[in-house]
Amino acid sequence: MLVPLDQAAALGRRRIGGKALGLARLMERGLPVPPGVVIPVRAFREFLQHNGLWKSAQRLGRIPDPQRGRALRAAVLAADLPPALAAALRAQVPALGPDLVVRSSGVDEDAGDQSFAGLFHTEIGVAPGDPLELAVKRCWASAFDDRVLAYANRADGRTRLRSHRREGPGMALVVQRLVRARVSGVIFSVNAMTGSWRQMTVEACWGLGEALVGGHVVPDHYLVRRPRRLPGALQRLAARLRLEPLERSVQAQERELVLGPRGVEWQAVPAVRRDSPKLNDDELLHLCRLALRAEAQGGGPQDVEWAMDARGETWLVQSRPITSPPAPDRSARTLWTRRFIGERWSEPATPLGWSLVRPLLEHFIAYPRTTAARLGGDPSLRLIDGAPYINATVFRHLSFKLPGLPPPRFMMDMLPPDEERAWLTRFGGAPGVRVYAAILKETFDERRWRRFRWNPFTNHRSWEALEKLLVREVPRQVTPPPAATDPVRALERARAGMELARAYVKVHVTSLLFANLWYQVVEGMLAVLLGPGSERVAGEVLRCPEWNLTILTHHDLWQLAQRARELDADLSEVPAPGTPFADVFEAFIERHGHRSDASWEIMSPRWAEHPERVLALLRHSVDAGEADPRVRARELSAQGDRALAALLARIDDPVRRAGVRYLVQLTRRYLLLRENQRYHFDRLLFAVKRNYLVIGRWAVQQGALACAEDVRFLEADQVESLVAGRLEPQRARAEADRRGARFARQLERSPPDFLVDGQPVLAEKAGRRLTGLGTSPGVARGPVRVVADLEGAQRLRPGEILVARAVDPGWTPLFPVIEGLVLELGSQLSHGAVVAREYELPMVVNVRGATTLLEDGVEVVVDGARGLVWVHD
Repeated sequence: MLVPLDQAAALGRRRIGGKALGLARLMERGLPVPPGVVIPVRAFREFLQHNGLWKSAQRLGRIPDPQRGRALRAAVLAADLPPALAAALRAQVPALGPDLVVRSSGVDEDAGDQSFAGLFHTEIGVAPGDPLELAVKRCWASAFDDRVLAYANRADGRTRLRSHRREGPGMALVVQRLVRARVSGVIFSVNAMTGSWRQMTVEACWGLGEALVGGHVVPDHYLVRRPRRLPGALQRLAARLRLEPLERSVQAQERELVLGPRGVEWQAVPAVRRDSPKLNDDELLHLCRLALRAEAQGGGPQDVEWAMDARGETWLVQSRPITSPPAPDRSARTLWTRRFIGERWSEPATPLGWSLVRPLLEHFIAYPRTTAARLGGDPSLRLIDGAPYINATVFRHLSFKLPGLPPPRFMMDMLPPDEERAWLTRFGGAPGVRVYAAILKETFDERRWRRFRWNPFTNHRSWEALEKLLVREVPRQVTPPPAATDPVRALERARAGMELARAYVKVHVTSLLFANLWYQVVEGMLAVLLGPGSERVAGEVLRCPEWNLTILTHHDLWQLAQRARELDADLSEVPAPGTPFADVFEAFIERHGHRSDASWEIMSPRWAEHPERVLALLRHSVDAGEADPRVRARELSAQGDRALAALLARIDDPVRRAGVRYLVQLTRRYLLLRENQRYHFDRLLFAVKRNYLVIGRWAVQQGALACAEDVRFLEADQVESLVAGRLEPQRARAEADRRGARFARQLERSPPDFLVDGQPVLAEKAGRRLTGLGTSPGVARGPVRVVADLEGAQRLRPGEILVARAVDPGWTPLFPVIEGLVLELGSQLSHGAVVAREYELPMVVNVRGATTLLEDGVEVVVDGARGLVWVHD
């Protein structure tokens, strides 16, 4: 009924489970593993049969039922161990020592495509005898936990718990001597965060490792350059010659998990160790060599848990394959995503706004022939329950990974987490050549480059010409006076505005592309020139110039707040005309009143229409006592110039130096375009909206709408038909009322980030460590404040972590008083990311469900470099 761990490897996974098999094989290779025994799968099944629970367990595996699961777990805990097993435990286990750890070893656990990580129960600090027998039953009972069965039978069309369905439930257990760890942690033998197989990562914390894997502490993080993949003997030699520490991030740790007199408990970390690195270079490299040996034994990248005792002796307590989902999905199933587009529609799209913008965007991004032939035939854009989605199926085919190198980041942002992980954890992968070829053919057949200002070296000059046109023409698109009700004239002006919008998108789409392109080119160039630490230098030299219009807007708002303080103005309500503060307030609204929370939604509320939003920002600025944002931006811009000068001084070759200067300045220019283009586009769309509101006021007089704002619930062709007399007012009224009621319901919903064939891609249950994309480096700790919109911003307090669905330019006045940001949507060069880097705020985006997983007041640590958020008690 018990098998010594060092003799168990020959029994195989079906008999001793994945975790025990991995540890047994490590022992065979001479790696340091704490001694122990395995309680094989046969003992578990005999226990169930001995107590009449076998059929219940089989039934639960086939048909998961929470109520039956609770009953079965209770029955397992109340049952008796088979006499032979109980006798073997009492006879053989005490030799391991007085302190034991009991770990699960499921038959399907720690496999290459599923890990069951953290789902089964582990008992730490168990004494032999009765406590051990109870611990064994607790671990066995966890095989029937609701979350285990849900993970095993995930709703993705595949049966996960394979052995359970064929043979019945199977779980072995590993009973080992507990390592009283001084320091412990985890090693990934490749960098699973970036997809680089030339790096490995190490995390370390004081005390027992359960504090780290459970997400209770923020660990030290070490990045190490590793040798290329080699045969076993050569790999071991290369590990001694070519391991090189690249980065280290040391985190203060105030408490540690230890085995005390009352069992496992939290204790304060002694002051002498609290701020110290957990590992020195010799210890770090020794751990990495052990991990590479574990990788050679496992046949692929490994996730290794380790512990180092007070004597400095190192032990491996687990080694499992880094979970890799199946190969990237290139089936015909359509993938829809809110990434990128969700930042621009943070609320449901209105029928009018979407019907105007959708054809505009499709003209530039749709490839109907390629989509019909290779990608399932669905449109490039779709409105699903009020939420705009992009058809991201093409990115499954365009994505690629050069051997051992990270895949293109902007492509990974468009894929669900499982598919992204499939790319990051594989060694390499080719793109879908047929789709690339089809896109190129359609591009050349239709001369599609004529639709864009496509030249990456001159696109910014095209914008300069268009900017002058917008400054001149947009004021002419507004129908004076505000009370005008001439629908024909207003419709003409709205059409003219949308033609300007087409000219804008012609430049803007490629400006976005080139900003990403040049940013990645400069990052890669600096990585070659500088090696370790190049990311920090890139962040310093690639600063958006301080005269960008977002910073200028914030500066004007700050000046308005100073004026309010001087006048002791009442900021609880809009100032009455004729009061000293009213003139400066109205001037600000006149200049910046076109700003909104959702920049691509034409009918989005604007500051000019809801000045109470500006008042909330003013109250926030006055309460925080913030400094002039333009002064800060100017200092950071100067810091970037000094960093660039220092970088150029390190380059001897004058040709290379000139090339670096040119590329950095070009990238800065495109970062500036991202901010300034959005500002002018907001103004243009507000002019279009005001013309449609003119039509709305006229429609109210005709009995076609209940109020002018309800024009947003008609589509553009319906508005034209109404103005031309082809749509009866009563029918228009009924349609607007119906859609308005549906829109109100949509406001209460939170759309999923991804859909496959119309079904949400469900996230796995989050633990204490949330993952996303790090877009602004730094580490910040503070309480969470979940903010749904700018109206809720007045609840934000200095020092808090802002958590939101997405942020647009109107949110940036909140940045000076917060410590960091966590967003559900975003990208490396999204508006929020660019501005967060200007304010040196740690920021993590693409954190699924952040606004529901995190609650006000919860303490978190945000690591903006690695894209991690730790949630504390």
